[in-house]
Amino acid sequence: MGLLQPAVVLLLLLIVLCIAGHAVDGYNGRVIGKKEARIVLNELRKRHVSHVLKRSTDSELNSEIDEEETDVELAMIERELERYENELQNTEDKGPKEREAEGGEKLIQEALKGNVDPDSDVVNLLESMYVDEGSRHNQHPEGIENIASKKGKVFGDTHDGHRLTQQQIEELNQMNGGRKKNFLKSATLWTDNIIPYTIDSSLSTDQSNVDVLNKAIQQFTDYTCLKWVPYGSAEANKASYSTYIEFISGSGCWSYVGRVFDDKQQISLEDPGCVSVSTAVHEMTHAIGQEHEQSRNDRDNYVTMLWSNIQGGETNNNMAKSNTYDYNPYDYESVLQYSLTSFSTNGQPTIEFKDRRLDFLADSATGLMFYDIQDITDGYNCTAPCRGADGNTPLKQCQNGGFVLHTCNCHCPDGLTGDLCQSVRTDPAECGPGIITLADGESRTITSPNFNNGGPYPTGKECVWLVKVMPGKFVEMTIEEMDLTTAWSACDHWLEIQYNLIGQTGPRRCGKVRKETYVTALHGNPTLMLLKFDSAFASTATAGKGFNLTVSSMGGADITTSPATQNPSTLYPVTSFQTTLYPVTQFPTTQTSSPPVVDQDLHCTFETGTSCFLNNINNDDFDWQIQRNNTPSLDTGPSSAYEGQLYSYIETSGIRKDDVAILESHYIITTTTFCLSFAYHMYGATIGTLQVAIKSPNGDQILFSKQYAQGNKWIVTSVDVPPSNGKIQFIGIRGSGYWSDIAVDDIHFMAGSCNTVTSFPTQFPTTQTSSPSVEDQDLHCTFETGTSCFLNNINNDDFDWQIQSGNTPSLSTGPSSAYEGQLYSYIETSGKRKDDVAILESHYLITTTTFCLSFAYHMYGANIGSLQVALKSPNGDQYLLSKQNSQGDKWIVTSVDVPPSNGKIQFIGIRGNGYWGDIAVDDIHFVAGSCNTVIDCTSNPCGPNALCVQETSTTYRCDCHPGFTGVLCDVVLGHANCTFEKGEDCFLENSNLDDFDWLLNSGKTPTEYTGPHSAKQGSQYAYIETTGRLLGQKAMFVNKYTFESGDRCLTFAYLMYGKTVGTLRVLQKTNMNTIEIFSKSGEHSNYYADWKMASLDIYHHMNDTIVFEATRGKSFTGDIALDDIKYTNGRCACDQITCKNGGTCLNKQNGGFCQCPPDITGNRCEKKIGLMASCTFDDGPCFLTDINGQDTLDWRKAAWPTFDTFTGPSKPLDGFFAYIEASVGLKPGDNAIFSSATTSQLSLSGPSCLRFFYNMNGIEIGTLRVFAGERNSEQKVWSLSGNQNDHWIPVAVYIPPTNDLVIRIEAIRGKGYLSDIAIDTIELFDFPCPEVSLPASCTFEAKTDCFLKNDKTFDDFDWNVRDHPTSSDGTGPSRAAEGNFYAFIETTGRRKGDIATLERLLPVPADGKMCLTFEYHMFGKRMGSLEVLFRNTTVFYEFGQKGDKWNKVDLNLNGLSGTAVPMLQFTATRGCGFQSEVAIDNIQLYEGECVSLPVSCTFETLNIQDCFLKNDKKFDDFDWKVNDRPTSSGGTGPSRAAEGNVYAFVETIGRRKGDIATLERFVPVPADGKMCLTFEYHMFGRHMGSLEVLLQNTTVFYEFGDKGNKWNKAELNLNSSAVQMLQFTATRGCGFQSEVAIDNIQLYEGECAVPLPT
Repeated sequence: MGLLQPAVVLLLLLIVLCIAGHAVDGYNGRVIGKKEARIVLNELRKRHVSHVLKRSTDSELNSEIDEEETDVELAMIERELERYENELQNTEDKGPKEREAEGGEKLIQEALKGNVDPDSDVVNLLESMYVDEGSRHNQHPEGIENIASKKGKVFGDTHDGHRLTQQQIEELNQMNGGRKKNFLKSATLWTDNIIPYTIDSSLSTDQSNVDVLNKAIQQFTDYTCLKWVPYGSAEANKASYSTYIEFISGSGCWSYVGRVFDDKQQISLEDPGCVSVSTAVHEMTHAIGQEHEQSRNDRDNYVTMLWSNIQGGETNNNMAKSNTYDYNPYDYESVLQYSLTSFSTNGQPTIEFKDRRLDFLADSATGLMFYDIQDITDGYNCTAPCRGADGNTPLKQCQNGGFVLHTCNCHCPDGLTGDLCQSVRTDPAECGPGIITLADGESRTITSPNFNNGGPYPTGKECVWLVKVMPGKFVEMTIEEMDLTTAWSACDHWLEIQYNLIGQTGPRRCGKVRKETYVTALHGNPTLMLLKFDSAFASTATAGKGFNLTVSSMGGADITTSPATQNPSTLYPVTSFQTTLYPVTQFPTTQTSSPPVVDQDLHCTFETGTSCFLNNINNDDFDWQIQRNNTPSLDTGPSSAYEGQLYSYIETSGIRKDDVAILESHYIITTTTFCLSFAYHMYGATIGTLQVAIKSPNGDQILFSKQYAQGNKWIVTSVDVPPSNGKIQFIGIRGSGYWSDIAVDDIHFMAGSCNTVTSFPTQFPTTQTSSPSVEDQDLHCTFETGTSCFLNNINNDDFDWQIQSGNTPSLSTGPSSAYEGQLYSYIETSGKRKDDVAILESHYLITTTTFCLSFAYHMYGANIGSLQVALKSPNGDQYLLSKQNSQGDKWIVTSVDVPPSNGKIQFIGIRGNGYWGDIAVDDIHFVAGSCNTVIDCTSNPCGPNALCVQETSTTYRCDCHPGFTGVLCDVVLGHANCTFEKGEDCFLENSNLDDFDWLLNSGKTPTEYTGPHSAKQGSQYAYIETTGRLLGQKAMFVNKYTFESGDRCLTFAYLMYGKTVGTLRVLQKTNMNTIEIFSKSGEHSNYYADWKMASLDIYHHMNDTIVFEATRGKSFTGDIALDDIKYTNGRCACDQITCKNGGTCLNKQNGGFCQCPPDITGNRCEKKIGLMASCTFDDGPCFLTDINGQDTLDWRKAAWPTFDTFTGPSKPLDGFFAYIEASVGLKPGDNAIFSSATTSQLSLSGPSCLRFFYNMNGIEIGTLRVFAGERNSEQKVWSLSGNQNDHWIPVAVYIPPTNDLVIRIEAIRGKGYLSDIAIDTIELFDFPCPEVSLPASCTFEAKTDCFLKNDKTFDDFDWNVRDHPTSSDGTGPSRAAEGNFYAFIETTGRRKGDIATLERLLPVPADGKMCLTFEYHMFGKRMGSLEVLFRNTTVFYEFGQKGDKWNKVDLNLNGLSGTAVPMLQFTATRGCGFQSEVAIDNIQLYEGECVSLPVSCTFETLNIQDCFLKNDKKFDDFDWKVNDRPTSSGGTGPSRAAEGNVYAFVETIGRRKGDIATLERFVPVPADGKMCLTFEYHMFGRHMGSLEVLLQNTTVFYEFGDKGNKWNKAELNLNSSAVQMLQFTATRGCGFQSEVAIDNIQLYEGECAVPLPT
């Protein structure tokens, strides 16, 4: 035996040396890989240890010799293993052949180790690589995804929140506009190409932030005509507008879209996180008017939106599709393209490219990319100076995908060069011809240098080939053979294939590849493919053989072959389209193919046997149907066809709001004007929109648009379609409910003009067919029949003025009659777009003397744009009058002198931001002589805020009163108030654009159960009286003064008390937009004196209007009141702000800011992250309502005990709660149901959590149930029956993913009246419920469950559990910290930096306080690290060797709200060798702050909070108190403390029999589970109740009744295996003489020292 053992050892050593030698020296020969060597060696180690352990148990005869031999053997093998580990580590560091990497090769290797800035170019390079290496085929380099996920662009995309004005949101929702490329139609551009900017101190204090912004600005300077210049500089002062950008560090990354304001406009780049060049450029492109790439109208051809993974689903505006003019190709690489996981709810992709090979482009933008530059160049017409005399022909005709920059030079795709991009950057001597032009059907071969000689190719080389084919053809490239060097799972050398867009980065291929095909994309440059070979970046790497490519010209027909018949790796540029037939009855003629239709009359009457030129399409949401007689739904749709028997309509039952159905024609080409006429029917309470459009490659055009109900009638209309090419579409958009059936009939598309103006009651009286000049002649225009008019519509505007009598067709806008006579002229703004222009123009006038132009104008409506009167002259245009915004429902007469001149007079009507924008003119006269208007102080021109001083007979000046400035003294300098008290100058006044007025009142409003009984302050307040008003009518306060531009704080009190309260909104109206800054709907006040306060930070532009708008609800109990309104300079300070949900207000230089807890967001911490809907029954709307007809009871609301004693809650959870009153007279089984069906539209893309509190107190309690699921298919998801006692108990209910979620909560009365059931604080969150309840533990013992689970997604390996030493020597524990088992990471076979994670989502107690305790073991000279993270924040971190021992940790986890669901993670990282095994044990998590044994309560500080036990704040009825003297009640309680001077007791006066008071705390447990609890108690009084001590709901001590006037001692041995709740509960007896007292509580480890005497 003695000789055998050394032989075995020698053999083992030889094996080790052999394996190690081959593994290291035979690297290139692949004799054995490093991973395989490690596996063999580790197996050897395990077998040897097993052998030694077995031998030691077989016999103890030669124990001393065995021990010595074991030590020798282990030491020898361990040394060899250690040597080999070091050699492997060196090999990993140095790479193949022991060679030190240099240059680009080293950059790649360091990047893959993680030693790289994620925003560096090398990360983009690695992401683009597709590697074939060993068994890995077409894969990205290992680990690059994790590195790339930390890019600034990824963070910026995920935290992007561009801000839209109300008009832009309307455009987004209605899709009735259009954007030039990705420029938002309603976005105002920076027309002078000058963008002044400043940088707020929140960014500028860090120079690195300024450097980033300078780099972003330089990109615009270098590549576009837009100049970002410092605000106030000489260049900035050249701009015709006063708008400037302020860069700030706000909350998230966001910008407004376009030039929105007249003064300051902000871009937020939150620091840290958003300050990167790519994110800065992204937000700056929003500011210049651009939208996201994935919002393009054609996006569905290129990307798939994975709505189930997207936050908010299809309601996420960042992901919404808009109508766009898509002239430039869709660019996956755009700085405006979101990363593919942006706004993900679950870490999964939210966007999927149709071409998955280009996924890497989504987060690769480093700023303005090639096609971003082209978009801006086109959108801002940057090349206007670079065109010929005709203004259209570029002076340079760039080739091969290049385009002209603002510098008038060609901007070429990377790899191309030359004045016109006509050449490639290559070495023709070694690479061959750089440009390869293929004839039809021709193929050629491209090889890397020296390939035909068997390789290798030269390093340090860059070759470029541009392959071109004839128009209408495609380039196909096949890799016949490829051998390009790889290392570290990445490319050292590569071939880049730019097949999608010529100016877009392509995938970089390397490794050994055969027979892989690429085809150019149809939508980009299908005739061009760019190929780029690079062996220069990593020039020190060893070269391979190279590659052999075949490039071919393919005909268009070849491309549409089904992908299933092609090589699997071929990329196909186009897909086929199919048409869908109607579901009710087929369209008479189904178009199976769509050749263009040229100048052909077309018809569609939907009758049987006739043909129809329209058909349903595939990529909408639902289909048009054919119908006769009524539609299936009552009160919507027609009762019969307009002509014949059949018509087409959209059936909106079962369809969602804003779903779209489209009828589309063939591709139509017309060379002359055609008339499109049709009948439409739009009847129903929730009608949506009907649009008629022509979809053209030259830009989509809306021909017709109608919203809302038009009455139960067919309406015939027609519209001229100018010469064009495209497809006609009839677009039906579903409204907010199923009463929204829209129908069309009798559609005709015929050559010639419609020659009818159906909306005109009459033509303009005199039509000017020619325009001879008119000299010194009086002219008139009254629009009356039979009179002449010197004005006429022109051709080159957007729409026409019309003549009308009576009201205009739209309500709440336009005049009700002419100013004089019967007729007037007006602009009809329905169906028009914002800023569309209509012009009336005179002949050419010549005047040699002054003329007076007088007229009446009418500008009434909420969306009024502007009216301008101008003299258009070759000597320069002159504006005679300009008016904006509503001027009231009245005609206004004005006149203006026109000096001697020549030109044409124009009346210019500009449409505002909505259809309430009709402008009218009448009684226009142009007569010789001055208007003779003399203004002096007698007409009080200065207004009420100034003193008028007459300086001469023709001049005056205005001396402003204090606090006012401006030419007319109408600009307020300081603060303004509105307390509605007598004598106060309130800055608000009633608007003349509303339906009724705000009223002033003191005391009660006239109607019971609504409105206040008194003012918030003073004696008066303003309110709306809803009696006698109609649903939806509005009252508006507007500011009557102008305010200086700057930051302001608006504070006000509001009261919304009443069952049918409508809506209160605060709006900010700028010159261009209306922004909602406050909105509340429904009852928000619990009673008549429950005034609420609001504070709003506003940046006020000088011409802004602040609007308080109250909307009447469905009945008269809906009075809304305002009081104590203050509008002060500067941002709101902390004394004006209420931070909600535990937020803390911090006063900073520019105002107060709310610092929110991690799970809370919003300016005032008003939003819980992830909260989708809620019901608190206090302030705020409720997503649940009572159901009528399906139940027998109604839920009630209360903030006090219910009517019957011994049932229902004795106190509220917080404010009001809902309950069922189970009084006498009701029967068992009666029920009340809350449902979300009528008030909420909820959609869940993933598992969600419904949380609420319930109180089921009463011996006859029935049942509480929750149902959830698809509408009309809800399933029971939770149920509870029987008495649960008088406690508010929280519950979390799992809700599965659901498209149209309905939630029902049902309470069922029990057998008697003692069955009141109450609920409160109902919240639906968009994340799963935690599956853990506190306390929770992980002891890892057999048959116990650990609340933490191995991560299955993002780590590299798992934690293991063991009950004996780990298998690796010199690391890991030899035993558990407690019990027998522990958890550890097995590091053998793992790489340096690999991680293992245990994790779980956790519930949080109401006070947000938890204690985490655990023990850890970190022994080993190669030790890595252990990190504990709570809500992604490190709360514990240790690295390196800590000795062969267990270490104890206590961590307080505080600061969260009780509705948070944070993640707890234990992450161990493998060190540089196998001796890095981390272990953990005895993990305990419980409510409250950490305590450690021993602990005591002697109460001597007279503050009960200093005791380790705390008063229960949830489930008891009153609190324990402390006292240092006898209690105040006679005949009960102690006269002194048991020890010291102070004791704790329960004060029973004023309490009811059975009321309880509880002191409690989760307490830690020693390793052996043994503890001793000692205390003294006093129970004296003839009404005495009881004292109970519980350990985790198990009674360990109980006494009741009078025990005499003395202190009694108790000692209790407690045994437990986990953290437990310890409680002292005193119960009040039948009278006040029942005061229980306790003192001298001690809790310590071990058993009690001396048992109590019996």
